[in-house]
Amino acid sequence: MPDLALVVFSGGVAAWVTGEAALSAIDRPAPGTLALPTGLLVLTGQLGGVIEHVLGGHSPGWAIAAGGGLLLAGISLRWWSIAALGPAFATALDSARLVTSGPYRWMRHPSEAGLAAAMIGSGVLLVSRLALLAAAAAVPIAVVRCWREDVALARRHRTAHAAWATRVGWLWRRGSIRGGARPASSTDGAT
Repeated sequence: MPDLALVVFSGGVAAWVTGEAALSAIDRPAPGTLALPTGLLVLTGQLGGVIEHVLGGHSPGWAIAAGGGLLLAGISLRWWSIAALGPAFATALDSARLVTSGPYRWMRHPSEAGLAAAMIGSGVLLVSRLALLAAAAAVPIAVVRCWREDVALARRHRTAHAAWATRVGWLWRRGSIRGGARPASSTDGAT
């Protein structure tokens, strides 16, 4: 009988890679983006997680459900982010167009949030300490990536970025819907 955790993991990673390749153009990472260390942590976490899982045993049902769900949610958020950015999705710190639609209506860094969720989901799914350690190591790098991107976008889109950042936090929408915060339109702050 096949290992259900490995089947879910393999299918998820295959979908993740295929989806990102289909949604984004090939580009070279710009200096300062920390794309290489992030990519290496993802690769280390995924490969190490599989090896640890194969050597260590099985995943209980709760780990398959929770980890698989988090992996799927993270991948879906990344895909939605990439689709919303369109050609603006690149490994550069700034973009000629400030995107505030799609998931960017609620958070400024949904792609990073999706990556973290997918990495954590993989670790839970595979019951792998190594994969979870790689995810934990990726968090401070993601924080630096988010900060550098915000600085570059603020420099390029001063007024629009300031208005957007007032409404939308890094990983959450500021204020509550019940508290009167109005949802941003798909063009708010876009340049």
